[in-house]
Amino acid sequence: MKNKNTAAILAFFLGGIGVHRFYLNQTLLGVVYLLLCWTFVPLFIALIDFIVFLSMSQEKFDLKYNSNEKTGNKENTVKTPSHCASCNTELTFMTTPNLCGGKLSDGGRICRDCFSKIAKIDVGFGMNSKKQYDTSKVKELLSRPKATKRTTSVNAPNQSKPKQENITLKSILASVNKPQDIKKIERESEKYDDKFANSDYENTKYEKLSELYQEAFRQACDLVFYYQFVPELNLDSPKHVIEFAFKTVEKSEYKAKRKEIGGTDYEWNEFTGDDLYDSKLSEVIEEPPFYYNSLVKFKQIVDSDIPFEEKKNRINNLVESDKSFFDEFFERGIKESAGEQWTKIYFRSFGIPLVDRLYDLGYDSPMKFVEADIETFKGISGLGPQKIEQLQVAIGKLKRDIANTPTNN
Repeated sequence: MKNKNTAAILAFFLGGIGVHRFYLNQTLLGVVYLLLCWTFVPLFIALIDFIVFLSMSQEKFDLKYNSNEKTGNKENTVKTPSHCASCNTELTFMTTPNLCGGKLSDGGRICRDCFSKIAKIDVGFGMNSKKQYDTSKVKELLSRPKATKRTTSVNAPNQSKPKQENITLKSILASVNKPQDIKKIERESEKYDDKFANSDYENTKYEKLSELYQEAFRQACDLVFYYQFVPELNLDSPKHVIEFAFKTVEKSEYKAKRKEIGGTDYEWNEFTGDDLYDSKLSEVIEEPPFYYNSLVKFKQIVDSDIPFEEKKNRINNLVESDKSFFDEFFERGIKESAGEQWTKIYFRSFGIPLVDRLYDLGYDSPMKFVEADIETFKGISGLGPQKIEQLQVAIGKLKRDIANTPTNN
């Protein structure tokens, strides 16, 4: 009588040349291992055999390898059913239910086809077959008309049961509307995994549902739930961009809001289920910089209708009250105030050349450029014909801007 521990040891140490197969009287298979030993493939297969033998129950090992052995003078009573107890189909690798399923209380066994038919009538058959079913019960159940209604147990009354909705990966993911729903999927996966284990790993329905929910959990962790707008900010950034910076939107609002605000993919941060699984949204989003509120106030001053000189004075007051704002956008170590630095930035935005020189000559407000005769600039050093043409175009743009904001003087 073969011993499963001996077979496991032979598989581990000498499996590469098929010794464990010769031990189990599988001579042909042992020869194949021996002929292919130089490829090292049998070695890897033998390691798998080693694990299988160790994890296999003694009953299952005896059914497979000791069914024809003798013990002393008595014939071994362990016999493997060779045909289906219901339809007499020969039980082979292709016709036998997976994971030792379909065993009956009287020692019989049924084929995959009969197993599937009974499972449609009794959803608990996979778990209860060995406890509640024998050969006569199986034959009686399969002989019923096809209109037989499904029951939850062979002993339960024949009551109609609502048809269950087919669970698919798509339907599970469709139920995920917020990050908290991901934990529900994880719990469902664990529930079916426990049920599969409690069925002695025989009920493949629970195994498939567990695997389905595990895959749904992995994909749900990659789903995007929120977006945060984090643009590169500067003094020239549009007002609507500055005011919406560092705000978050839900996925359902993202497309419309991005169309309104703009921005690149790099400026819209995604927050997935994985980011929010153990954290709140407020804990993972990027916080606005210290100078952000001052930048909002600065943009309100620049876009207001107050006179130009008043804008410069208010900008000076603002940067004096917020050192971080000054350090981020203005230069230290020069004589110019923040208001004067902004004025030059403003002129350059229209394309005015030689801003520093013209500012020193008294052109320190938009109206002084607009009211000046272009001929007066021709005598200034550095303003050649090309620069004069550039200045003329810039003054034209400046005039249009002043027309839209009459107090810009």
